[in-house]
Parts: sequence; C-alpha cells; structure tokens
Amino acid sequence: MVAYGHFTNYQKWLAKQNLSEHSKRAYRSRLNHFLAYIVQEDCSRDVFTDAGERDHILKQYLKQDLNASPNSVNSALAAADSFFGFLGLAKTKVKREDLPSQARPH
Repeated sequence: MVAYGHFTNYQKWLAKQNLSEHSKRAYRSRLNHFLAYIVQEDCSRDVFTDAGERDHILKQYLKQDLNASPNSVNSALAAADSFFGFLGLAKTKVKREDLPSQARPH
C-alpha cells in the first residue's frame, strides 16, 4: 500500500532528525494508527492528493474515531504535519486544541 511505503521512508528520515527518542516514538506510533485508519476507511488516495479531504479525514479520525484528549489531538497533528511535510505536502489546517492553563503556585 502506498501509505506504508511513504511511512517506511519517513521512519528512516525521522531517525536522522534532531528530536528526542520519545518524540520520534510518538510520531511513529501516532502515524501508524492514522495510516491504519485511512486504510480501513479506504481513503488513502484522497489523503495524499486532496488537502481538504486530508483535513476532513484527520478531523474524523481524531474527534470521532480516536476520541482523543486535547494533548493527544495536538500531538497527532504535529506528527501528521511532520509526515505530510516530509512528503512535500502542506500542513493540515485542522485547528489545534486549546490546552487548559496549569495553575501556578503563588
């Protein structure tokens, strides 16, 4: 499948990037889940050719199927942006989630 061929090349590229091992592991995991979802939904062709469809599928995956927390949504979008950027595609226009401010001690 085309998506997994891209993913294999992306993983090789990602290994050389100046990111923590934790971030690399998170990107690989989040992308693996997303790519499995687009295969399941049979929409891989549109995701790689139509930015609007890519955003729609990402929203559907994150908000409905994954039912992710705001932190997980933002992390998955960062991973998707990294992957699509690697492919020479535009970043997603899916809105990041607002994160609650942590209370600061006085």
